[in-house]
Amino acid sequence: MGYAIRTIKYRYVELYKRKNDKKRNILAKELIDHIKDLNENMTNLNIQTCKNLAILLRKNFNIPDN
Repeated sequence: MGYAIRTIKYRYVELYKRKNDKKRNILAKELIDHIKDLNENMTNLNIQTCKNLAILLRKNFNIPDN
């Protein structure tokens, strides 16, 4: 199961172990910079940007912080 959020500059994705995973076991994270990488060939894991977008993603999809 995965969730994604997009801003003007980034797309951030979190993939979870299963659909009803209450423990929020994240299998993978992906951060694509649409300004620097128009073809989406490179994953950029800028830590602070990931943290900020993760907060926004969880708020928008009502994913609990465990």
